Amino acid sequence: MWSILALIIISCQKRRQISYPEFYRNFDKISNQLYSSEMKPVLAKFDSISSRIHHVPSYAYYKIAKACSENNLCELAAFYLEKSLQNGKEYDKEKSPITKGKCFAKIDKVLNKEAEIHSQNFNFRYKALIDSLFVVDQKIRTDSSYDMKNIIMIDSLNMCTLLHYIEKFGYPSEKLVGDKKCFRCIYYVASYG
Repeated sequence: MWSILALIIISCQKRRQISYPEFYRNFDKISNQLYSSEMKPVLAKFDSISSRIHHVPSYAYYKIAKACSENNLCELAAFYLEKSLQNGKEYDKEKSPITKGKCFAKIDKVLNKEAEIHSQNFNFRYKALIDSLFVVDQKIRTDSSYDMKNIIMIDSLNMCTLLHYIEKFGYPSEKLVGDKKCFRCIYYVASYG
């Protein structure tokens, strides 16, 4: 009886959800091991922590895919790259692309599906609206004819507009608008406050 109870407790502990700070701490440890040890146990640790949070950041899947590709684990590289795209990674804008090498065929096959994957998840109208906010924001900051009162007014209008969009479309998560637009919104809100 006690052994069955112990198994149930261990099983529940393995499946408990973890917080995002806990995920990031564990992911940092895993990242440090990607190139210094055997890949299979590192991937098992990553799969374990990624299954215990609601949304895995696309960059985490991407980093794992890149390490798999560099270690010639082509099937796994393609698998994690596709997960990354599904979670909002915009590969066409990536500054550090995956080295294709021996995995070229598998990686290329996934990349050819990027537009299809994004069209199933992204709200392209929302992406365009967010882009327009940032064009206005950057224009006023670079135009010397505007003073601080104008900048404050534009910032206020942009923030009100962004809040309206959030109410209408939901939070601009990376899965909804892509990783670049999502982080632009986070940056804008943080710099506004």
